Amino acid sequence: EIARVAALSPGLIYHYWGGKDDLYGAICEEAFHILLDYCRQDSQGEHAALERLFLCAKAYIRFYRECPQYFDIISFRDLGFKKVNISALVLQRIEKLSNEVLELYQRLVAECMDEGSIRRSEEPWKLGMAWWSSVEGLVFVDRRGYLETYGLDIDTVLDELLSTLVNGAKP
Repeated sequence: EIARVAALSPGLIYHYWGGKDDLYGAICEEAFHILLDYCRQDSQGEHAALERLFLCAKAYIRFYRECPQYFDIISFRDLGFKKVNISALVLQRIEKLSNEVLELYQRLVAECMDEGSIRRSEEPWKLGMAWWSSVEGLVFVDRRGYLETYGLDIDTVLDELLSTLVNGAKP
């Protein structure tokens, strides 16, 4: 089907990818690159660290909206890339990219601690995980239709979530 839509011969597809699993892995890898580009671009600049943390969260929401098929592949297939027979090298690259998203949140949280906008923690990576998982959880709730059921907008709920997280993490 992919070969037909791309107007390529199936043999050419197999030339570049060993099979469906490797093609799936390549798509996952591309999705994580796009997500990282969104988060990195939006969280850079001369803003205060807390603002950049907010922008990173909003970039994640933007990726979810603008690239829903990529988002579904990496988030709603029960991490399918770990359950298919892709090469160990491709799996390693995908897992590295996946971890880079979390590491970006953790770096931003550490910068917030350094600038004094949130309290210090002995283990800032845990607070970074809390930020990332909160945003990820909000997206999952929206994707399942709960926000729409209650007439809520994801951007409004995100602002409320980020405000709550900041207030809970104030020094």
